[in-house]
Amino acid sequence: MSTWKILPSTQVLGRTYSRPLDGNETSFYWDRVFNGTADVVWHYTVQVKGPRGKDLFHQNHVRRAWISLKQRHPLLGSRLELRDGTDVVNCIVSEKRLAQLFPGEVIFCDISSAEEVSRLVERTMLKPPVLLAHLPARIIILRLADEPSIFHVLFHVTHLITDATSGATIARTFFELLSLPPVERVPDLEERLAMVVSSADLNPTLQLSKARQRWRRAAAKVIYSIRQSKLQGGHTVPRKVTSSTYRTPAIRRSTGCEFTSAESALILENCRRHKVTLGAAIPVIYKWPSHVSCIVATSVARSPRKNGKRGDGSPCIFMDH
Repeated sequence: MSTWKILPSTQVLGRTYSRPLDGNETSFYWDRVFNGTADVVWHYTVQVKGPRGKDLFHQNHVRRAWISLKQRHPLLGSRLELRDGTDVVNCIVSEKRLAQLFPGEVIFCDISSAEEVSRLVERTMLKPPVLLAHLPARIIILRLADEPSIFHVLFHVTHLITDATSGATIARTFFELLSLPPVERVPDLEERLAMVVSSADLNPTLQLSKARQRWRRAAAKVIYSIRQSKLQGGHTVPRKVTSSTYRTPAIRRSTGCEFTSAESALILENCRRHKVTLGAAIPVIYKWPSHVSCIVATSVARSPRKNGKRGDGSPCIFMDH
């Protein structure tokens, strides 16, 4: 369990575990508290087929799948707590809490057009953060009034517990749970938490002696200085670096690109050639080189977006940062 520690149990909460956030997680936490950034949103468009297709997104069905998702990925149902009298932030995971839903965790909305989705995402990212310490993740299901077979699914998660790759895993697992009959077996909480230890605990140099750690840091500093000296006079990404850059919060910006049918086919062909799934390739495709605070991605495989000028169904990838 590494840094996870079991807390005194109660009949109400059941088994409860806690661990302190590491330095990287803590920076995301305070960036969100003070600057309203460090949230991540993924946007998927799903089209259901068949007479029973719409039943997949019945409210009870979605709620059941979301609870099952939290039990498989318990950080989605965690809460953050400041230790009294200190700046230490603890991540608390309760067994009973994972089996419950809280206000604002699962949201259903009716929309009139696909364009309204983009406006909703923009409002979600620009207004003050709605994900509080007790609600690190939520899911929003949007139903199109004129196209009852199409649903827009938004996953809104705080960045300190997720990234681009894990976001693809969250979406894939949720849609799989949504498509399958209810699962009776609940994953063991200790086993799941053992997979989400602090990144600092995975540092291989911690197994070395203190003297060898100091030697490696000194060597790394020399190598870093040599590399930095080669970057003098320019930068690969247009950016003005000042003495306040390190503490300047990220600013949300949006950009998008479209892939033609030929480009989409080429992406799929290369995925098969290199024996990787499209889900694993998407985070690499839309990875932005600058500091990304939130990403909105539309699945290339399943969500063609009509282009008004060409009239074709070219898939798109959208990024907000």
